[in-house]
Amino acid sequence: MTVPDKYLEGVVSVFKRMHSTGLFSDVSIIAFGHMFKLHRIVLVTNSTLAGTGKSQLDLWFDDANINLDSFKIVIARMYGDFEGTQVHSANVLSLLATGCFFDDQPLCQLCVDFIDSSLTPATLNRYTAFAERHCYGFYSDSIMDSCLIHLCKNASNICYFDCFVALSEEWLMQRFDLVQSIIKARNNSFHFEPSGNELESDRVTSMKHQRECSSTSSLMTLVDETEISTLKIGKLTVYEPETISLEDTCEICSHKEEREAFARFALSRSIIFSSLSFSELKQIKQTDDSTSPVRAIYRGLWQQQELRSKIENSSVDTIDLRISYKVSSACELADEDEVFDEPTDSGSEDDEEMPSEDTETMDGSKSIVALVKNPTRWNKMTCPPFRFGYEFQEDQLNNIDRYMSSKEYSSKHFYGGSMWHLYIQKLDSTEGPALGIYMQRMPVDTQHELKDVAHYVDNRIQAKVWFQIVCYFGKTCCVLESKPDLFRSTQSWGWRSTKMYKDVFGERDDSVAEAGIGARELKCLVILGQT
Repeated sequence: MTVPDKYLEGVVSVFKRMHSTGLFSDVSIIAFGHMFKLHRIVLVTNSTLAGTGKSQLDLWFDDANINLDSFKIVIARMYGDFEGTQVHSANVLSLLATGCFFDDQPLCQLCVDFIDSSLTPATLNRYTAFAERHCYGFYSDSIMDSCLIHLCKNASNICYFDCFVALSEEWLMQRFDLVQSIIKARNNSFHFEPSGNELESDRVTSMKHQRECSSTSSLMTLVDETEISTLKIGKLTVYEPETISLEDTCEICSHKEEREAFARFALSRSIIFSSLSFSELKQIKQTDDSTSPVRAIYRGLWQQQELRSKIENSSVDTIDLRISYKVSSACELADEDEVFDEPTDSGSEDDEEMPSEDTETMDGSKSIVALVKNPTRWNKMTCPPFRFGYEFQEDQLNNIDRYMSSKEYSSKHFYGGSMWHLYIQKLDSTEGPALGIYMQRMPVDTQHELKDVAHYVDNRIQAKVWFQIVCYFGKTCCVLESKPDLFRSTQSWGWRSTKMYKDVFGERDDSVAEAGIGARELKCLVILGQT
């Protein structure tokens, strides 16, 4: 039997009136110095309050995030008195904490969704610090995951992970410049400017320096001219700028060499230097900076020549180059800063750091968060894979949506004697329109592209290559993986999915559109390796 909507509306109206007037109240709750006249018939629906048999209940909250306003909203929700617009940036965190206390799961999810949709450089630190400092189970984890995805998707300064998206053809140098600028900003927070001829201790401001030995799990957050803070993800804690005494400056300055060593270490892990051209490596090496990772640059150049030698000395019928992606197959040139310990993981050094299976469905694709939490140190390999990023522009996506079977291409990139690019295509299927995304091998243009001294030609008929594509569309992301496949010249491999089409071209509601979130977009990060 279906209950008429008018009857339900009448019941809700009565409950709202009982809540606002206290009419027929049979139980009182005292909280935050206020008495609330409530009703057992309503409170029995809440798992936290259902068991009380007293006529008066005193509530005390150890959680400082719970306040009077959020308490009033949660109680009013029990009476059906709530509108979604009551959740806003000023109260979303207190509402989440209060909702968790009273086991109001719909409210908690609403708060998490609001946080996810309102992530910006201005709010990222606040939400990340909240989720890290306060354990609200699944909801804290969801906020942390959203913050990580936001950082990855927007080409933020994640120093050690493959899920960095670059938005132009000069992405490699931009990546180096970004990481270097963040490290400099971090180091500058320990430097002090004297006033006149004397250093006045009451005018010296900086940040207390605390860092764990496992620095490879660290990453620095978005940095602007007015604030430098540190984000805790994993083992790194949030520290805000604060005034320190003159005595503290001596200890901070004594860490100068260690900071420079850490900067070189971070830079050597942040960039796959073997992917840069010789002119770019030369430009970095000539940088007048004590943090320049010279040894990593030399290693990158050696790795380039190692791959080139394997390809140029192969016959046209050779398929297997015998390139290993095992952790144990490290390059002979060691890092200049071994004082920082590598993070330990459960994997064996004999495990291959490349996909062993193809991604079969979009739903089964690897989580970007899982990729972040288990990074691969590609620079440790004898021949690291190549990495590039591309953002398909709005006009490209509009063309794809408008014309069936039309193709839109990313920029081309040289790797291993061939040119490589992505292309996307709209395809028809029994379940509706699908979006295809493919990796394609192209021949090198000997008249133009061989002008670069680092370029050469792979004359083999087939190249055996594995690849990953990290896709970001709106608030969604996924990782597509392909085990080694044979690529002939102009051959392509990839995926097509109706779900991906909906993720990229799906309808947006008005609130999302006004916030500029979820617009048509497709950003891709590609990692591919010869075998």
